[in-house]
Amino acid sequence: SQADIANASITAIPDQTYTGSAITISPTVTFNGSTVTETTDYTVSFANNTNAGTASLTITGTGNFTGTKTVSFTIVKAAPTISFNDVSKTYGEVDFNLSATSSSTGAFSYTISDANVATVTGSTTTIVGAGTTSVTVTQAADTNYNSATATMTLTVSHQTPVAQSTTVYRDNAATIYLTYPNGTVVWQESPD
Repeated sequence: SQADIANASITAIPDQTYTGSAITISPTVTFNGSTVTETTDYTVSFANNTNAGTASLTITGTGNFTGTKTVSFTIVKAAPTISFNDVSKTYGEVDFNLSATSSSTGAFSYTISDANVATVTGSTTTIVGAGTTSVTVTQAADTNYNSATATMTLTVSHQTPVAQSTTVYRDNAATIYLTYPNGTVVWQESPD
């Protein structure tokens, strides 16, 4: 006569980490102290075994066994992979958006450590001055991924000024002015 597989023991299944694919396990099953064999003595099926949460594994008796036994196991959230690359800008450039990508769908938030270099609102970044600062992106947890952070370096270089020469004639004397586009006089020479 066939034995009831429900009386078998299934070794505890350790927590599994979310992979994005269905998680399958070959359990260790014993009956009356002896290991029984998958496909010969039982088959395995799964339910809810893709996303983070509680999954179940059911063994169904075959050959010398009949009946079923179900055990649960846990699929834990994975750590997301965040890509957040260094950025180089020049002082005077227009606002730009920070951009990170991730395997998770959690929302991003950004912080800039040195507000004398740049500030951020949402993802819109405003350059304040030349320098180097670290920028941190924090990603909220979602259904299958834990929260995580990543850091990159924002480098803002000085703008290369372009000077303009102007010669002004007054009373048969020439005065030469060298000015930046913003009107700042950087050099002048007048006749003695």
